[in-house]
Amino acid sequence: SVYLNEEGGWRSCAVYARESLWPGVTLPGPLIVEEMSSTSFIGATDMLCVDGFGNLDITLGESV
Repeated sequence: SVYLNEEGGWRSCAVYARESLWPGVTLPGPLIVEEMSSTSFIGATDMLCVDGFGNLDITLGESV
């Protein structure tokens, strides 16, 4: 669970291993992406897309 201030409380949140996210994957937040050197949080209104090079492209305010 993560605490989302804008929603005023705790919410369940998926956690993904970075290496499991292949190009073309699109996921709505909230979610967490873990890798050896960093952790990325994608908020409840954000969208994660993995581009053709494997980069995490996070668009703010796009999730419903």
